[in-house]
Amino acid sequence: METSEKSIDDWAKTINQIYERNNCERSFKDIIVFFYEDVGRCFQLINRKREAEIEKILPSIFKWFCVLFFKYSNRNINLSDVLWNKFPGICPYCQKTTCQCRIGKEQLDIPSLRDHVRNNIDRKPKTINEWQSHFQKIYPRGAESSFIINVSHLAEELAELSEAYRKKHIKKDLPCVEMEMADVFSWIMGLANLIHQLKDAQNKRLEYRFGSIISEKYKDGCPDCKDLRKVYKISYCCCPIKEHKLQLISDYEIPDEEEVREDIKPAY
Repeated sequence: METSEKSIDDWAKTINQIYERNNCERSFKDIIVFFYEDVGRCFQLINRKREAEIEKILPSIFKWFCVLFFKYSNRNINLSDVLWNKFPGICPYCQKTTCQCRIGKEQLDIPSLRDHVRNNIDRKPKTINEWQSHFQKIYPRGAESSFIINVSHLAEELAELSEAYRKKHIKKDLPCVEMEMADVFSWIMGLANLIHQLKDAQNKRLEYRFGSIISEKYKDGCPDCKDLRKVYKISYCCCPIKEHKLQLISDYEIPDEEEVREDIKPAY
C-alpha cells in the first residue's frame, strides 16, 4: 500500500510514534505552545509578503496537531471518529452539505448532528487526501479567501481548544475538547485547500494534496535526523533537544528546500 493511501488514523499514530520519545514528558499545554509557534511563523510569513512559503510549515502544523491529539486522547479514541462526529459530510451549524452560514453561527443541533453521523457513516473519509476533499466540499475556498483569514481562524480555533481543555471539567455532558480538535483540523485543511486552489489557478496540472505531502515528508520517519537514525538503526526521532532559550519568532527563517544542510537540524 502506498503511504499516501494510509488512513488518517494510521498517519496520526505514525507521527506520534516518531516524536513520542521527545514529547513523553511534555504536557498538553507544552505541546500547544509549540503548535502556536508554528502558527506564529505563518503570521510572520504573511507580514513579510511570503505567504507562498506557508506550505512548508503546514506539515509541521499537522505534526503538532497529531502529537496534541494523542497527548489528549491517550490512544482511547480515533482521530477519524473525532472528525466525523463534528463534520459528518455537512457543516455542523447550518447542516448543509456546502456551508451556507453567513454572519455568525447557528447553535449546534446535537441530536440532528448525531443522526447525520450514524446515517452517513459509509461516506466517512479514510485517507488524508480524502479528508482534504471532504472539507473542500463543505467549505469551498472562494475568491475572497486569503492566508490571513485562514491563519487567523486557525489561531482562533487553537485558542478555543485551549479554553475547552482548561474548562473540560465543567461541561462533562459534551465532548468539547474533541469538537474543538475537529475545528482546528478543519482550518488546517482550509489552508491545504487554499494552497491547492492557488496552485491550480497558476497551472491546472499543479496540485497540493496534503496526504501526499505528509507521506513524502514522514515516510522514513523524522526528516531532520534521517542520516543519524541510519547510523544508530532506530526508527524514532533522535534530534537533540536544545536548551531552552528565549527567541523571537522574527528571528526564525524558513529554509529553502534546495538548501544543502551540512548538519542535522533539530525538529524542535
